[in-house]
Amino acid sequence: MQTSYIREKNLHFKEEKNKVLILKKDKKTFIELNELGLIIWKLLESKKTVSQIMNKILKEYEGVEKEELKKDVEDFIASCLKNSIIKVSP
Repeated sequence: MQTSYIREKNLHFKEEKNKVLILKKDKKTFIELNELGLIIWKLLESKKTVSQIMNKILKEYEGVEKEELKKDVEDFIASCLKNSIIKVSP
């Protein structure tokens, strides 16, 4: 069974012009997401596995290499977990 992830609750974030600024829980640090991060962030509004995220992106964007995407998604998930802006979903 694959691990599912979801956004942390009670985070303040603002989306503008293809980017998202997230105010961390310590309320001292902002995190800015790039274009791929924005896509994944939107998908994590509900719980998703890495495979579900990848499948959605591969369906919507042409020319994306699966192995490179997998690494990028896994790196993004790891960074978000480290920064406590997403969590493992039960």
